[in-house]
Amino acid sequence: MRSQLMLFSLASAALLAAPSCAMDSPGALEQAGFSAGCSGADAVCLVGGIDAPIALGATLPVHIDLHVPGSTSPMTPLVPVDSSVVGAEGYALTGKEEGVCAVLLCSPAGQVLDFIHVWVERPAHLGFRRLHEDGSDLGRVERDFEMFVGDEAYLLIEPRAGLQPLLGYFPDATWSLEGQAVALVDEGVGHRRRLMARTAGVSLLRASAASLEACVEIEVLP
Repeated sequence: MRSQLMLFSLASAALLAAPSCAMDSPGALEQAGFSAGCSGADAVCLVGGIDAPIALGATLPVHIDLHVPGSTSPMTPLVPVDSSVVGAEGYALTGKEEGVCAVLLCSPAGQVLDFIHVWVERPAHLGFRRLHEDGSDLGRVERDFEMFVGDEAYLLIEPRAGLQPLLGYFPDATWSLEGQAVALVDEGVGHRRRLMARTAGVSLLRASAASLEACVEIEVLP
């Protein structure tokens, strides 16, 4: 019985010590977890660790999970050590120059609570990711695709360096559509776009950012 109680106590301690978000990238001091978050556009957002470079010119919302026991923390600013590489505004980081930079998580009084290193890389090309209506990720768009009249699809621009997806969105990205088969809708929130299949035919979707362009052909079936 004593050995069982000891095992139970150890298991309980391990659970209490575990971080609250398993997908966080832990800071160097293990006082906080840093995650690539959402821009606030989606009802559901898959938050993942900062496990890839930020695209040059892109902005990355950051979700922070403090592991410090106690009450809810006040606003904790992000402070880049080299602001020429990474810019910070509130809970968002912007890739300004290729390289690596430490980003400090500070209390309002200026105390360093934790820090993490982030890389900035220039994207080589752009692609699209397809989202569910609720904002959850359905995966990379790998080729031209088809829709039926009345269907809807949600797309997001994905910067890439080779086969590696990069993090962040481009505030100045432009979208355009050729053809009448599909309507392109900017819902005014976040950075995704909604496609509405209106009539049988073919439309070509283009998205431009960082002097690059992504395009995909969409065929609407009757």
